[in-house]
Amino acid sequence: MKYNADTKTWESLVKLGENDQMSFIVCRGRGQRIQEGKYTLWFCAECFTKFCTPRTPPDYNTVTKENYSEYIAFSQKIKDTPKENIVEVLSANAITFGIPLEYLKGKERLKILEVGCSYGYFTHALRKLGHDAFGIDVSEEAIEFAKNTFGDYYGLKAEGKYDVIVSIETIEHVEDPVGFIKQYVGMLNPNGALILTTPNLEFYFKIFWDLLQKFAQSMETINLKERLHIVETLYKDYMWVTDPPPIHLSLFTHFSFERIAQQNSMHVKFIDLHKQKGEVAPIVGAIITV
Repeated sequence: MKYNADTKTWESLVKLGENDQMSFIVCRGRGQRIQEGKYTLWFCAECFTKFCTPRTPPDYNTVTKENYSEYIAFSQKIKDTPKENIVEVLSANAITFGIPLEYLKGKERLKILEVGCSYGYFTHALRKLGHDAFGIDVSEEAIEFAKNTFGDYYGLKAEGKYDVIVSIETIEHVEDPVGFIKQYVGMLNPNGALILTTPNLEFYFKIFWDLLQKFAQSMETINLKERLHIVETLYKDYMWVTDPPPIHLSLFTHFSFERIAQQNSMHVKFIDLHKQKGEVAPIVGAIITV
């Protein structure tokens, strides 16, 4: 069954268990409740994924307007940029563009679908690079803007098969991440690839750990009350990073995608643009194939 945000509910993705635990669809492991509130936060120690309940996405016509308006100006910049400078402009804007661009090096005239294209700038950039690219998004307003700005190669849904499907920082927004992956892997041509990028929870674990180490080095000069306050503050600040629910519904690691691939007869490899620097990348770049 195809993923459909209108018909799926969070109750179908998670199953309540004993001792404040929940089975999460990413790995079918046991998620531990870490915070209650309007959105309950969970952490799965088996696939190192954080997720929230309930899992109902917001109205993305409103969210796009309020949270991503800066990309309107970037769309105009991409429109005005000549082909020979497109890669440079995209790479300078955000590392997340570098992951699909790295995969596409040396490849020509591919049929590409961008899922979650927002205002259409990356789809248009791919067309400037010579690919047959089409972009889709759940926001009617964003699609209308993209059509008016770039041309009639955008829509609310797509059909057919593609050589490459790209989804840049979208999977953290969706209600059913495994259903999302299965749907678009099913739309690949033979030897095709689904390219996903998403904020890397491991990156924020590393920041949290480094801060704790710095804190530990100065413990002798801080009284117990101050120590507890600092630890509590750090814990709350890193309880959920990036956009809060309901905009982001899940936070992933490399292990998340390895478990999804393993349990669904898929293959995954990663593009890590920080590997040579010995750093933890802020973005996971997963290449999923069958």
